[in-house]
Amino acid sequence: LPLLLKTWEETSTGREHYQRVAHNIFAFEHPALLELKTIMLDLARAQYDLGVDFELDGHEIISHDRQFIKSHVDSEEGDLTLQYFVRAPANNAALPVNQYGNAAFVLVNPARPAGSFRFPNEPYHEYPVLPRDGLLVMYRSYTPHYQCPYQGEAPMVQVVCNIKLKRV
Repeated sequence: LPLLLKTWEETSTGREHYQRVAHNIFAFEHPALLELKTIMLDLARAQYDLGVDFELDGHEIISHDRQFIKSHVDSEEGDLTLQYFVRAPANNAALPVNQYGNAAFVLVNPARPAGSFRFPNEPYHEYPVLPRDGLLVMYRSYTPHYQCPYQGEAPMVQVVCNIKLKRV
């Protein structure tokens, strides 16, 4: 956690999450990051054939009170994305994971773009995930997603890992 906060301080160029100097936290030889990298790769390999030639990139996301992340996709950064919540809102731990709430991470059905027509009885297909410490979420990078506003005094900390497969 201290390394992630220090890295964020050194690479942040503004208040928004995307205002930062590009860097890959998995390039650091830090035991906790190496362990997290191994866990993420093991999970990804259990679900997908990554082959032997792929790129792995990771960065920290630090959220402060009332910050949120707009709807976006990570398909330029990778093919598979893993998001690990290092420090999440403490009150989320007692609540069910699949609901909206403080800093909820929301995956949106990629077959239905935001703002597209839907019938009155047709639900908007979103899958909310309430962050908690130690939760790891994996999804295809083309899946639209966003994060609801965070409310809290201590910074919320996450690590995002993008895996880009080699094209043959």
